[in-house]
Amino acid sequence: MSGGKCFLDTNILVYAADQHFPEKRKIAISLIDSLYQSERLVVSTQVIREFCNAAIKKLGVNEQSLRLFTNMYYDLPPFQESKKTLMHALKIYRQYQYSLYDSLILASAIETGCVVLYSEDLQNGQIIEGTKITDPFNH
Repeated sequence: MSGGKCFLDTNILVYAADQHFPEKRKIAISLIDSLYQSERLVVSTQVIREFCNAAIKKLGVNEQSLRLFTNMYYDLPPFQESKKTLMHALKIYRQYQYSLYDSLILASAIETGCVVLYSEDLQNGQIIEGTKITDPFNH
């Protein structure tokens, strides 16, 4: 991991809270900690909302634990999507055939100047407008 800001997709945050996949959890926590400590971590409000939804519905995380997880991300502060972000996402959606929500995450990563977007769900190694998609679990 060289210098530059790095954006996290929702699945990285979910694995950090998921007890069912200990190896992925360890990798996700290490990645988040490293990026947070080096002040290179970027997330969007979309990612935080998606994480909260998955944590409640899929992981059964209680409200108190959820507050602990999300406080760190709101302290960054998270990137707030705009009309410009949506228009950019629609272009990515059309050009690369990702879902609209994945395209919003890509647009957010690009707009915040991130050199890497960490995600398990997108095409590992693909570079879109200077942002490289990297699957941290693919080794």
